[in-house]
Amino acid sequence: MKATATWALTRAVLGREIALFKRYWINSLSGILTTYIMFLMLFFGGQAAVGDTAIDDSLAGIIVGFFLWSLSFSAFQTPATAVSDEAQWGTLEQLYMSPFGLNRVMALKAVADLAIGAITSILLLVLMMVTSGTFLAFNVGTVSVLVVLTMCSALGLGLAFGGVAIIYKRISNVFLLVQFLFLGALAAPPDPQFHLLPLAFGNDLLRGAMETGTPLWEIPAADLVFLGTKAAVYLLVGFVVFSACVRKAKRDGVLGHY
Repeated sequence: MKATATWALTRAVLGREIALFKRYWINSLSGILTTYIMFLMLFFGGQAAVGDTAIDDSLAGIIVGFFLWSLSFSAFQTPATAVSDEAQWGTLEQLYMSPFGLNRVMALKAVADLAIGAITSILLLVLMMVTSGTFLAFNVGTVSVLVVLTMCSALGLGLAFGGVAIIYKRISNVFLLVQFLFLGALAAPPDPQFHLLPLAFGNDLLRGAMETGTPLWEIPAADLVFLGTKAAVYLLVGFVVFSACVRKAKRDGVLGHY
C-alpha cells in the first residue's frame, strides 16, 4: 500500500511539473536560450580573439562544462524555488500536513524537475554540438551514471538552501553567487585539492568519458567510489539541513508565512 501511494505521489508531482513547464514554456525555454547565447558568445568570441585552432583544442571541455552547468543549476535551484513558490501560493503548510510530509514531497519534486532539466540540457548539448561542429561520441550508460552522481552535489546544496528559504523566504539573490561557485568548480584544474568542490571531480570524469567514449568499467574503481561517496555526503548534509530548517520554521511559527 505504501509503495502504491508513493508511486501515485510520484506521478502526481511529475504531472504537475510537466504541466507547469508547458504552461510557462516561454520562461522554461528562456533558460536554455540564455545558456546557448552565452555559449555562442564564448565560441565565436573565442574564435575571434585567439583563433579557430586554440578554441577548437578546448571545445569539448567547454561543451561538457556548459552542459553540466545548465543541469547543475537546475538541480540546485529547484528545491529553493519550490519552497518560495509554495510559501507564496500559501500551500507550503498544507504540504507539511499531508500524509507524505514536506520532506518527501520536496524530494520527489526535486527529482521530477531534475528529470525535466535533463531533457532541456540534452537539447542544449545537441545545439552546442551542431553549432560548433564538434560531436562527442560518448557512452550513454557511462555518462548517465556520472551525471547522476555529479548532480547529487548540486541537489544536496539545493536542499540545504531550500531549507534556508523556508525560514527566510526570499533568497533568490543567493542563486547568483552559487552560479559563480558552480562556474569556478567547473573551471577548476584537475587537481585533487579541488575534488571536494561540487561538480569539480565529476566534471573531470565526465569530460574524459564524453571525449573518448570510455565505458564505465574502464573508469578506475577508486574514482567511482570517491564520486559516489561525495554524492552521498552532499545529499545527506542537504537533507539534514533541510529537515532542521523545517523543524525550526515550525517551532517559530513561520512555516506558512511569506
